[in-house]
Amino acid sequence: MLKDLPLAFQAPGVSGERSSLSFKGLKSIEYTVSLITAEAMRMTLHRPFLVRGYTDERYGNYTQQCVASGRAILKYLKYDIGQTTVLLRRWSVVCVGFTASIVVLVDYCHQWGVGALQEGRKELESALNMFRTVQVSSTAAQSIVILLESMIAAAEHRRLASNKHLGRSRSGHDDVWSEIVKEAVANANANGKIGQQHLALLLPSILLVPANIPNPSSFLVLPKPKHSGWERNSNEYEVQPHHHGRTANHREVY
Repeated sequence: MLKDLPLAFQAPGVSGERSSLSFKGLKSIEYTVSLITAEAMRMTLHRPFLVRGYTDERYGNYTQQCVASGRAILKYLKYDIGQTTVLLRRWSVVCVGFTASIVVLVDYCHQWGVGALQEGRKELESALNMFRTVQVSSTAAQSIVILLESMIAAAEHRRLASNKHLGRSRSGHDDVWSEIVKEAVANANANGKIGQQHLALLLPSILLVPANIPNPSSFLVLPKPKHSGWERNSNEYEVQPHHHGRTANHREVY
């Protein structure tokens, strides 16, 4: 009976050739999209705290989770070049991949060790090459390549300027990122290199809006449910009397 199941639903080890095919079925596009979707949700959840974690250790775990999800998304997208060319033709997937690249770029901008910088640069170059594989058939990928190249160049320029004039100061991360974004967008938009419609859609992935939460422990705390119209407080409400000798305005407390 198990052998009669569709290949995508068979577990590895069913039998011979079908075992190999079933394993490939598990690595299908639907499976990859599911993995990317889960990581994208985690990345989006922690992204408001991405920059704050580099200066405040209370938010360090949020930063680590966000960067880990960004790297995982890029890894899943690059797992199979055949799947990559299909997936990155969809705007939703290419936008998630671009957002993941921005998260990796932000982490790169906050690294100072030689080894970490080299590893980050390899990750960014790999992401660029991934988008380049589909830019011929995707105008969105073309815009992403132009914008990502411009942002990497702007980040390198700011890093050199920081090392030359300010030393390794780790203050003002938000201002530095804003300067990188302004420089990159200006360069990418010069001479109409990138379409305005694509730029408008990609900007939310670039801009880092920090969460205005003073205490990390209050994050994800569900709000208390609001009382409905007929509730007065947690243990009392008004009921209509049954006119058994009671006044019309009688109040019963439960």
